[in-house]
Amino acid sequence: MVPIKDLTNKLIKKEFADENGKPRRLKFVGKSLFLSDYEIVSRYNSILRGCMNFENMAENRLKLRVVNYNLEYSLAHTLGAKHKLSIPQSI
Repeated sequence: MVPIKDLTNKLIKKEFADENGKPRRLKFVGKSLFLSDYEIVSRYNSILRGCMNFENMAENRLKLRVVNYNLEYSLAHTLGAKHKLSIPQSI
């Protein structure tokens, strides 16, 4: 079984989500300004792949959609902050 609460707590600890588990932009956006969009997306993809590979054999792996959602919108927030766009403009 996928420990969704544990994964959500890790996202909160790593600052991909706020205290309520909602997606947020990363605090290191200032450092991300010097990375290309490709490098930022690659970092997010590597985190998502790591979660998916780790939990691949779980019965309830479909619940990983919550993690996927948080990472996708955190990415959108981060890219939006980098390019000074709102979320609807950055998606």
